[in-house]
Parts: sequence; structure tokens; C-alpha cells
Amino acid sequence: MEQIKRQQSDSFDENKRKKIEYQIQVNRTGTYFEDLANETVYNIFDYLDSYDIYQGFSNLNSRFSSLLTELNPPVRINIPLMTSITFNGYTRKIILPNAQKTHSLRISNYFMYSNQVFTLLHQTCLRRLILENIEAQHLENIIHQLKPLLYLSSLSIITIDPVTDKNPIYLQIFQLPSLKYCKLSLGNSFFKKILVLANNIFSSIEYLIIDHEIYFHQLDAFFSYVPQLRHLSLNFLCKCEITANPLPSSMLNYVTHLFLKVDNHTELNDLEYLFASYFSSIHVLQISADDKCMSAHLWQRLILLYLPNLHVFDVLFDVHLQYPFDRYCYEYNVLPFTVPFWTERQWFFDLRSYQKRPRDRMVFYTTNPYRKTYNLCLKSLNTTMSNIHNYETVLKSVKHVQISNEMVMNQCIEYFPNATKLTLKDEYSTAVYDSIPFFLNRILPLQQLQILIIEFHNFPILNMIEILFIMPNLHTLTIQSMHVLFNENKTVLTQNEKFQSVSKTNCIRYVTFRDICTFNKVELLIMLFPRLQHLEINILKKDMKSILECLFNINNINTHNFVLLCFKRASRIHFQHFNSLVHTGLLRFHPKVKYFDGALYLWQ
Repeated sequence: MEQIKRQQSDSFDENKRKKIEYQIQVNRTGTYFEDLANETVYNIFDYLDSYDIYQGFSNLNSRFSSLLTELNPPVRINIPLMTSITFNGYTRKIILPNAQKTHSLRISNYFMYSNQVFTLLHQTCLRRLILENIEAQHLENIIHQLKPLLYLSSLSIITIDPVTDKNPIYLQIFQLPSLKYCKLSLGNSFFKKILVLANNIFSSIEYLIIDHEIYFHQLDAFFSYVPQLRHLSLNFLCKCEITANPLPSSMLNYVTHLFLKVDNHTELNDLEYLFASYFSSIHVLQISADDKCMSAHLWQRLILLYLPNLHVFDVLFDVHLQYPFDRYCYEYNVLPFTVPFWTERQWFFDLRSYQKRPRDRMVFYTTNPYRKTYNLCLKSLNTTMSNIHNYETVLKSVKHVQISNEMVMNQCIEYFPNATKLTLKDEYSTAVYDSIPFFLNRILPLQQLQILIIEFHNFPILNMIEILFIMPNLHTLTIQSMHVLFNENKTVLTQNEKFQSVSKTNCIRYVTFRDICTFNKVELLIMLFPRLQHLEINILKKDMKSILECLFNINNINTHNFVLLCFKRASRIHFQHFNSLVHTGLLRFHPKVKYFDGALYLWQ
């Protein structure tokens, strides 16, 4: 279904592109964008994010301002982080005038979920809704607002704190009449209460993704509400040791794709219960588990008994080695995965070992090209199964690469062409800092990286700039700390050629600084990242006033895009100190503030 939609969308976009090219050709004599006909401008708008349209065109002239209120349906609204003033204008010029034509709405702004700020009551034609960074306390109110949305077919919810009792949320979602796709990430509260078996409530959901914990003994009642399921993903399936699995009350006859990540208490007999009770019709199975579930003989038996239609068998088993000689036992145990039962089905595997404190680890996984994405931590990595299957050196499925030290970095023969996230662990010697960019270029394509995590302590700022210089498309940066030498004052650093180049070209919008961040370092960060929107730091109380005035100063050209500041590990003392700064008039501005889950959030 999704593929058909994409094909239709691609065809629709191609037709619009041709119309735009024709219109531009007709208007060759025109010099300015405003010479284009309204129809052409609307067609261009269809390719842009609604928030980008607002920022780019709302204040040009009266013609473009009026065009914003009559966007072509279906309208796709995006509400990212923005200031309150910007949100008010965005609501007045884009959201409300186009409410009846809005088919897709995405909210990722932390502070848009209360009744006073935003409501879904006007979005009566909404088909797709994505709610990110929502507090659990606001979720039930938002779910109540979904009832009148008769056309809503796709729903995604990600909370920033755990929902303690998820059952009321499930029940309200199951009653949405047109829902086909649902993705829920409601936090891990380890809530073990079971739903009542469905009686007269049956959901139309076909694609379901659960990214929080759910227990084996909860599944039977849960499944009774979703008889139309076709694709199911349970990304934290847990075994409750004190509760037996119930007798199954219904079979999920339409499920063809099953994706499971199970906890380390789950054993193969638990999975056998699932396959025998609910999933005999699956064609595609992807599973991540630990070594309790790693048995070629038992898997062969399960597949022959319960999974006659299985075409794709995609596994990743994390193996914990208690003693060094355990490695040889596991190498011997994987040999049965090479018998004809597996090779005739074109199911091939690889076994890799690496070091990870406090004990050695191995990972056993499927090498077929249909393998889904996964993370790989490189720590003295080597292959132990090359005699069983050709050793993979181009790992297309890895999206997140973690490199622990210079030995691994220097000796790595693997290449990760599709990686978008890189973590550099804190086990490097300072002598190799200058050579890091050279070696990284051999391991993964640096131009496409979007997220970088540097866990080095006291990492020199100039070395960090060298790394950022070769990663121009980063949007998120996390650093443990940043070391500034005595002779590297603000003036000297900002005149550095690489500093200026990175400052002009980088796309970084989200920065996390894990250690204590002083006012001087905040100044350097905003000069280095002038497009910064969200900063997460730990501070000393004495630096709060100067940091706030620096970041929320409307005359600071480096903070024009800045929206949200988060003081992590903030105590009530920090909150009280902020209030005293406001009440005594020591702050020249009054940002909005929220103290939540041990963190202090401030935004304009």
C-alpha cells in the first residue's frame, strides 16, 4: 500500500515539475521570482516545508502573504522548534487559514501541546499526525482530540517521559475509525497490567510499531483488538518471570511481516509460543536477541513446524563471553547454520567478535542484502567466521558506527556507505587527534553524516573544528567537553581560517555539551554554530545570568535562530536562582521556563 502511494506521489510530483519548468520557460523574459504566475508559485510551494514557506515568503509583500492563506491541498503542516512570536504569526498566516485543507501535521516542538497553545479541533480533514517530544501529562488530552478526526489513517506518538498506564491510551487509539498505521513510543514504565479482552472494539490498524516495553503475558489481550494487523514491530518485548503466558484466544491470520527485539530473559520456547499461537502466516521475520535464542537446530525445527511461508530470516544475536575459551564454543555452535537447510534458502550469516567492557562480546547476524539497519561498535573488531562465509567488508546496513580507539580506526578494513551517525568513544590517545579526519575518510562517507557524538574528555577545539570541516551536513552534535588552550582566546580562535569556514557553512542546529559548560565556551559555541536552535548543557549557577543574556539577546546576530535552552542535571536550586534573577529584575528579558524531569527548559 505504501509503495503504491509513493509511486502515485512520484508521478504527481513529476507532472508538477514539468509544469513548473514550462512556466519558467514561458517567463524567461521575467527577471524576478515575483513575475511567476500564482499557479507556478503554488506548485513550488508543494515542494517546500510549510514552515520554510512561512519564513521565506510571509514578510515579502502583500501578494505572497495572501498566497499563504490559500495553499493547494493537501497541505502539510510542520511545527518545529520556534519562538512564541514566530508561532503566533505562523498560526495566523498558515495553520488556521489552511486548517480545513491540512492532511498532514507534524509537531516536534516541546511546548505546543497544552490547550492554551495548540488544538487539533480545526484539523477535521487530517490524515497523518506525528506528535514528538510530548509530555505524558498532555497525551490523554491530545488523544481525546483525535476522536472527531474521521479520516486519520496514520498516527505516530513519541513521548519525552514514560506513560505509566498505557492501557487507556491503547483503548482510545483502537477506537479511531480509519487508522491504518500506528507508531507508539511511550517510554518504559514497566507497567504489567493486562487489557481486558476485546468485545466490541476492533481496530482497523494494519501497520503497528511499539517502541516501548510490552510483556509476553500482555500480548494476547492486546492482539484481540487488532485482528487486521499485517506488519508488526515490537522493539522491546519483555518476559515477566512471575507470569505465565496465557492461552491464545485469537490468531493473527494476516500478519506477514514481524520485527522483534526481545530482552535477555527471553528464550526460544517463548518465541515458539508466539509463532505457534499467532504468527504462522509470516513471510518476513527480523529478530534481535541474545545468545539464549541462538540455536540452529531449534530454529530449524521452529521454522519447519510453525513458519511454512517464511521467506526472509533476518537475525542479530548479541553474545556475551564469560571466559576467553567461550569464543571457541560459540564458533563451533554456529557451524550448523551452514547446512543445506540454510544455504538453500540463501540465508547466510557472519560472526564477529569485539571487546566491550566488562567482558568480550560477539555478534551473530544475517548478511543478506535485505538485512535491516543496525548499529556496530568497533572495538578490536575481527571476524571469526570467514571460513564459513565470505567476510563482508562493505556493510550497507549499518547506520550508526561507534569507533572506540585509534587501533580500530587505523586497522579497520570495513566500509559503511550508508552510515549517517558516528560516535567516537573516549579511548583515543591525544597523539592521534590530528590524524582522525584522515582515517575516518577511509571508513565512511563523511559528507552524508548527520549526527556526530564525540566522547573525548578535554578535546581541543581546533581538533574538533578539523573534524567538523569535513562533515558539512551535520545537524546534531554531542560533545563530552571542549578544551581551549590559554593562548586560544576568543579573538584568536574566531580569526582562524577553519573556524570561519565552519561557522559560515555548517548546518548544525542541535548541540549537547555533557560536561560543565562555562560562559566563555557558550560564546564560542554560538559563534561557531550561528544556526543553532537547541542547546543542552550543564552549568554552574554563577554562569546562569551571563549565559542567558548571551543566548536570548535579540541583538546578537549569532543567536537569531536560537529557540530552546536546556540546563541538564539542574536542581531546584537552579530553578530558584532563575526565578530570583527574574523577580529582582537582573534579567533584561523574561523567557518562558519549565522545570521537568531534572532539567530546566527555557525558550523565547
